Amino acid sequence: TRDRTYRRAEFLGEIFQVVDTGGLVFDEDPNTLFAKEIRQQANVAIDESAGVILVVDGKVGLTAMDLAIADFLRREVLHRMPVVVAVNKCESETVGALNSAEFWNLGLGEPVPVSALHGVGTAELLEGLFANIVKAQTAGVAEFGTKVLRLQEAKIRKNNKGQMPGEDD
Repeated sequence: TRDRTYRRAEFLGEIFQVVDTGGLVFDEDPNTLFAKEIRQQANVAIDESAGVILVVDGKVGLTAMDLAIADFLRREVLHRMPVVVAVNKCESETVGALNSAEFWNLGLGEPVPVSALHGVGTAELLEGLFANIVKAQTAGVAEFGTKVLRLQEAKIRKNNKGQMPGEDD
């Protein structure tokens, strides 16, 4: 697609929009149809966003296009908002970790193995993105992402057998 596709989503009680684009195409070959238009639409979507998810293919591996997009995101976007890397097609936890490892080379932080088809890793991906959005304060909504922080605190409390800060006997 060369257009932006918007979908309403909800995660942990947070309501937000997901925008899917045709990607970032840097090919200036005049025979590449709609490359400039696709890039313009992707840039509009980025400008409207609080965070970016770069989706790469874990089965194909790291490509020259992935490197070009990551370079653009590091130069033009990362200083404005969080960017996370979702390594798709990582159904197996073991194989997913191996397939996602090479995407550290993108320089965008820890790649998150996911399977869009099976829903594997998507919660972890969104939790991390939301936490980064809260930290960077890019949501434009004061309370956005705080439910994720409360969930993380609850997980720590559940796993901690001792007394937590702020608790008394």
